[in-house]
Amino acid sequence: MKHVFGFMTILLLSGCIGGRTPEASFYTFAPRGDVVPVSEMNRTIDVARVRVAEYIDRPQMVTVDGTHVNIAQDHRWVAGLGQITGGRVISNLAQVFPNAVVKDSNFGSVGDCNVLIELRELNGNLGSGVRMDALYTIACGEYTKTRRIDYVMPVGDSYSDYARIVGDMVDQMSDQIARDLVAAQ
Repeated sequence: MKHVFGFMTILLLSGCIGGRTPEASFYTFAPRGDVVPVSEMNRTIDVARVRVAEYIDRPQMVTVDGTHVNIAQDHRWVAGLGQITGGRVISNLAQVFPNAVVKDSNFGSVGDCNVLIELRELNGNLGSGVRMDALYTIACGEYTKTRRIDYVMPVGDSYSDYARIVGDMVDQMSDQIARDLVAAQ
């Protein structure tokens, strides 16, 4: 009986020591340095909270290969995907329109222009490609524009590459939103 108890104790201790889960890695979008002001617009632009499809609205990075959905427990966004997407769009628009007030609409007031974004799909697989399907609406007074964007880009084998590519797609969407805002002037 002593041998069985000793063996069980060793098994328990080895499970505690060797069973550690790896620490999570956190990702955000890489800084963007290529934004150039394009307009002297001095309006207030409110960007609403980005709505995100439920299957990707989580801290873990999600990749999709056909019907297989991988939720990477150890690879996470630094904040909610909607939050970092909205923050990036706000940052990009503020650089493009340096005389405008670009802000999150959670500040309460309605701006001269309002931007609503819905991230409908973000599917991809490491070592293959990523697809982003989003819809946005711009409302500036009488001008209203709704546009669907659908980007597909190749991605490397790491979650760092995946975060970079998703950030590039958000930057492309920001650029298209900026062009539509210029058309609204």
